[in-house]
Amino acid sequence: MTIISKSVEINKPLDDVKAFLDQTNRIPDWYEGIESVDPDPNYPLEVGSSCGMVAKSAGVTVESKFTLKKRESHLMEFEFDGMMSGTNSWTFRESGDVTHLDLVVDYELSGGILGKIMDRLFVERTYDANSETSLQNLKLMIEA
Repeated sequence: MTIISKSVEINKPLDDVKAFLDQTNRIPDWYEGIESVDPDPNYPLEVGSSCGMVAKSAGVTVESKFTLKKRESHLMEFEFDGMMSGTNSWTFRESGDVTHLDLVVDYELSGGILGKIMDRLFVERTYDANSETSLQNLKLMIEA
């Protein structure tokens, strides 16, 4: 498994951050590489709800399904599957009107040994960079 861990401080209260993240239709606006989303009506508010996502990177289109596994006051955890499978965890800490957000993605690329080689040569770097850019986009949009 490959683990990517990123953090960002957003100068808004936790409720504002979570309200923005609950707008599933806005994911393509800030999440680098996500082209479209197709959520269940209760995604991401209800545990068990899911959202289909289409991502494009370096000319490769990847479809994934994200399912909400846990939603607590300071944590949202998703499982995803498709060409990549794993977990995506969002942890929130609030300090006054500032929200510290940690993102941890733990994934594995399908394809056996060839998938592992592709991950090390290309996918991990791209996913790492896209995650960083996405959190910065998220920060800018919420703080605007």
